[in-house]
Amino acid sequence: MTFGRLRTCVFTAITAFILNLPFAGEYQAIYAQESSKKALQIVKRVKKITDRIDTFSCWFEWEHVSKTAHESQRISGTITIKKPFKFRLVRKSNTIINDGKTVWTYLPKHNQVQITDSEYDKRNFPSPHTIFNRYSEDRDAVLLGEEEINGRECDVLSLVPPDPEEAVVTVWVDRELDFPIKAVEEFFSGDITTHILSGVKLNEDIDDEVFAFIPPKGVDIIDMRE
Repeated sequence: MTFGRLRTCVFTAITAFILNLPFAGEYQAIYAQESSKKALQIVKRVKKITDRIDTFSCWFEWEHVSKTAHESQRISGTITIKKPFKFRLVRKSNTIINDGKTVWTYLPKHNQVQITDSEYDKRNFPSPHTIFNRYSEDRDAVLLGEEEINGRECDVLSLVPPDPEEAVVTVWVDRELDFPIKAVEEFFSGDITTHILSGVKLNEDIDDEVFAFIPPKGVDIIDMRE
């Protein structure tokens, strides 16, 4: 038996012994209380950071696995956001730019640009912290542990649903940024949606020109504004 394995066995035996002591229940209650307190502190720090975000940019990965349809969808790209309503979303299949008044959707494969009016919806706006804020408002947070995501140390939180038929949500909060960089939604149907962010930059100067769009020459322009 190697030293490492022996050490593991000894630790396991000591842990089992402690948990069977008369005060084990009290110890577990104290640990749960401290864990809950820490989870609440993390939630407060995240909300404080997200409330103060004026600009944001990152690389994102999104995956939805459908149990009912037996299929999965994957999307990745870059997103840049500037309050109040400006964003630029770049993917291989399309580019979407919103300057706060107008939305341009460029479809290179179809050589087409669609133009629509900007409609702001706080709940569905493509903000990286939308999921966290949406679920943390009316849920208790439970600290599950820690994990490294793309080289970033994170605290892992479970946002416990009040209804067992609601989505189970797990969030990974970057310790340095106090910002969620991964979220997993596990739905009652068995479907799972995963969001992962990397290269997160908060509150850096972003010129408004980033949210301006000049249609390439020769593209079909479809103006859908009223």
